[in-house]
Amino acid sequence: MKTIFLVSEDTLKKFTNIGSNIDGHYIMPAIYNAQYIDLERLIGKSLLKKLQDLVADNSIFDNDAYKLLLDEYITPYLCAQVTTELLPILQIKLSNSGTTVNQDDKKYQMEFRNVQTLVDQYQKYADAYALKMKNYLDSHSSDYPEYNQCVDYSHKNDVSGCGIYLDDIPYSKCNYKYK
Repeated sequence: MKTIFLVSEDTLKKFTNIGSNIDGHYIMPAIYNAQYIDLERLIGKSLLKKLQDLVADNSIFDNDAYKLLLDEYITPYLCAQVTTELLPILQIKLSNSGTTVNQDDKKYQMEFRNVQTLVDQYQKYADAYALKMKNYLDSHSSDYPEYNQCVDYSHKNDVSGCGIYLDDIPYSKCNYKYK
């Protein structure tokens, strides 16, 4: 199965301060993690799959509601979240000889605490975009029926609201909204 990304390398480089010379082998795993861990937790597997299907067959351009969600909410969120993922990774290199710090002759690495400050700032951006997206989806849930579907017990209320899963209680008895 081919992996469909909802944000491209070019989009990230255009809308963030990620340099144009950063290799894709650093960026693609960060996009994957941001999309399949963080975004999936926010919107659920069903809506993520729906968006991927629409992007894969280019029908996203024919569906205004999903295009709006992708352009106005998901793309800004993924840009911030991917940057959060990339900042610590770009400072190190993993190789057969061990973990090393990337350093050119004329450039010097930031101290880790300064990198962590940037990570924290971009995480604040990602969290703000996530809240905007969640509020939008909650108020427009009729436009996105997949948002309210439960797949493999992965649902917006199951994960982002609390970390407790009660196996013996059917989902229909727990259908409540967090404010």
